[in-house]
Amino acid sequence: MKRRAATLVGGFSLLEILVAIAMLAAALAALAQLAAIGRRHLDGSLEKARAARLAANRLELLAAGAEPLEARDAQPLPEDPNWECRVDVVPLAEQGLAEVQVGVRRRTLDAAARQQKEVAWLTFARWLPHDDPSAAAAPRPATGAPATGASPKQRQPAAAPRGLRP
Repeated sequence: MKRRAATLVGGFSLLEILVAIAMLAAALAALAQLAAIGRRHLDGSLEKARAARLAANRLELLAAGAEPLEARDAQPLPEDPNWECRVDVVPLAEQGLAEVQVGVRRRTLDAAARQQKEVAWLTFARWLPHDDPSAAAAPRPATGAPATGASPKQRQPAAAPRGLRP
């Protein structure tokens, strides 16, 4: 009987397998972090889109006359009480017009959380006909935004583009 010589079988050593597993774990951890960052950005985008829809809806209600055109402090929205809305009515120098600013933000009930992270207002503005400019409130700068320095009577409507003037 012939005796066969022992041959080495090809394969990976334990050290090579451990290095490969460590590299795979590092890559998976990086992918998990990217997924978490993407999710945070998605949540923020969805919240901004929701705020934009709510502000636009409120502005359309004011423009249609379904709600009185008057300044209001922040109040919960009837369609979604998790959001609050404020309305500023700024009379313009142009007779019969007012700049209506509608600001919307997510409500935070915890005062400590509000101080820690100020919740920004998303504000839409539109010029609307306004019969009684004396009933309008003075403008408030948005949270964290510097005041413009112009009083409501100093604001002038923008000139119409060429070719559109009467």
